[in-house]
Amino acid sequence: MMARRHLRLCLAAALGFIPLAVKMPYIVQAYLNSPLDRPGLAFGILFLLAAAVATPKVLARAAGWDLSALLALLPALAVILAGMAKDIHAVTIVGAITFAWAALWLALGWRSAYCIAPAFAILMLMTTSLRYWLGYFSGPLCLDGIVIMAAIAVVAGTWLAANLLWETTPSRELFCFSGIVGAVLLAVAVHELSGMHATSPPFIPDISRASLDNYLGSELPATEADRRFYGDNDIEKYFFTDDVSIIHVLAVHCGDDVHQIHPTSHCLRTGGWDVLDEKSQHVSINSNNLVVNEIVAAQNMQQTLFWVWYSNDEQSTASFLNFRRLWTPSRPWASFLLQTGLDDGLDAARQRLHDLLAAASKNPKMTWAPRQHRAKP
Repeated sequence: MMARRHLRLCLAAALGFIPLAVKMPYIVQAYLNSPLDRPGLAFGILFLLAAAVATPKVLARAAGWDLSALLALLPALAVILAGMAKDIHAVTIVGAITFAWAALWLALGWRSAYCIAPAFAILMLMTTSLRYWLGYFSGPLCLDGIVIMAAIAVVAGTWLAANLLWETTPSRELFCFSGIVGAVLLAVAVHELSGMHATSPPFIPDISRASLDNYLGSELPATEADRRFYGDNDIEKYFFTDDVSIIHVLAVHCGDDVHQIHPTSHCLRTGGWDVLDEKSQHVSINSNNLVVNEIVAAQNMQQTLFWVWYSNDEQSTASFLNFRRLWTPSRPWASFLLQTGLDDGLDAARQRLHDLLAAASKNPKMTWAPRQHRAKP
């Protein structure tokens, strides 16, 4: 009997973890390239330890095949397919982890599945970009996402310890219903938050001119760091200066791989910046109403102001989530970033960026196409 339980456990692990195994190359690459994602490896190791500790109890509580696992298996499969259809890695990873847990439920029964559920909750914490988005949605608390992840791991660990010491098995229907309702509410909340920043008319300034009013400009070559962040997308970088100030401009043509475009604050934190403030800012540029994502960040004791927005030939948005929701490979988008120092104060820095955009938008482009297209390898 015990041998058959071991066989079913191995079968569930072999088949149930296939979707997650497919995503592992992407997860490993994210850990290698992003210091913010790297702590996810620790939660993966913690899952393995938790699973090893729980396995004897899981096998002891195993029953026969349990078709009620379809309550979780089918929704998990739907989440995987939705993540693939929308090309959202994090959604696919969450669905794959849920699918693995549901496969174990199918093979060993509900008692075993509930016993090890907290370990899979810990495994969820290895989802890429989770640290960034938890910090982003912490709002006025301004928490580092790793703090929230650690708190979740502690709660899940306590839950697992309780499951191992005392067998309490809630209704599987209520458990799954609660999980599905929670997931739907979370999805609706993220969808609504992605649209909380209203779209603006398209804004694609001509930043390629050597002179913009009082500013003289020159083009800069893309660096290796730019290539790591933006992949093989076409990049234009410029350096504008007047007698007293400097403005850097970065324009990125968003090609057919949206995963090569990242939230600016995420890139800054990955690059060692300390993000002090981030909010939407409404600006009027030559009668054009533009909303930018305004970021104040510090590095090496120097504070810098960033303005960021995304635009195609129909609309623009300051929100990365909104851009991600609106993006389609059939319509080209451009991402714009302006930065200047804050030595003379926030108002003066805002005015500089405003004046440069005003000069660059006197003859705005209706579309923005890169000057050269690099073929993907």
